[in-house]
Amino acid sequence: MKAELHWYVAQVMTGSEQETARKLTDAGMEALAPVQILHERRHGKWWPIRRVVFPTAGSGVFSAYILAIGRALGETMTVTMLIGNTNQIPTSLTTTGNTMASIIANQFGEADGLKLSALIAIGLILFLITAIINLIGKILIRRAQHV
Repeated sequence: MKAELHWYVAQVMTGSEQETARKLTDAGMEALAPVQILHERRHGKWWPIRRVVFPTAGSGVFSAYILAIGRALGETMTVTMLIGNTNQIPTSLTTTGNTMASIIANQFGEADGLKLSALIAIGLILFLITAIINLIGKILIRRAQHV
């Protein structure tokens, strides 16, 4: 099950990182060649990567990780199977438990009254968490576009 979760995260990360890498055009990399020759002796051969590539692509790569984590959190059934789907409060990071999304998926069909209201409140909290993650991602993407 852990392999499935890794694939979900890896797909989003690599796709977003490829889009970020495409922003670094060939002309931009060719413009670095004379600067690289001048600074290579003093600063080492990794100078252009540290000073140009990382600042340009850094926020795009970071936002790719944020989006990947958001997608992994949204994969309800994979996470439910991964952590054990037990209704108990976990005492450590390695014990089984439940996620908020899996509680909604497992109990919504038979809920009524106060339990239904609690499940809807859990859904609202999940929506707010997702909205905050998306807002952070949009801010980072705007910063990457202005660089």
